[in-house]
Amino acid sequence: MALLGQRSMEEATRVAGVGARTLYRWVGEAEFDAAYRKAKRTAFRQSVARLQQASSAAVSTLLKVMVDPDGGRFIGRLATYYTQSPVILIGSAK
Repeated sequence: MALLGQRSMEEATRVAGVGARTLYRWVGEAEFDAAYRKAKRTAFRQSVARLQQASSAAVSTLLKVMVDPDGGRFIGRLATYYTQSPVILIGSAK
């Protein structure tokens, strides 16, 4: 569903290949709204499940870095990389 993957209604219309008026009309329909809300809940639950699955590995990695004598240098290099690289943050471009 284009609405779930896009930052705005305008972007969703381009992805879906429909006009803005059509999309706004659909959003106002109860059946479409119910399906959209259900899809959002499903996507959210899937995201939470993925985070839960990855959390054990993430904590293990963090603990390894914390106890590693070179861990501080690793974090420093990582911070330098992210502050000197052209990182595009979601939602920041507007």
